[in-house]
Amino acid sequence: MDKLKSLTIFMRSAQCGSFSEAARQLGMAPSAVSRAVLRLSLFCHSPKTFAISEF
Repeated sequence: MDKLKSLTIFMRSAQCGSFSEAARQLGMAPSAVSRAVLRLSLFCHSPKTFAISEF
């Protein structure tokens, strides 16, 4: 997956506040959304929640 697609997925996840909701809106599996966002290393995450990390 290219970085532009991953960034699009990241932005939708941030807007939704949920990987599951972003996945639903993007027509993707939640695990695919999670993997795409984690590749960018922009989120601090735990099994139940996530937040945009500070730079």
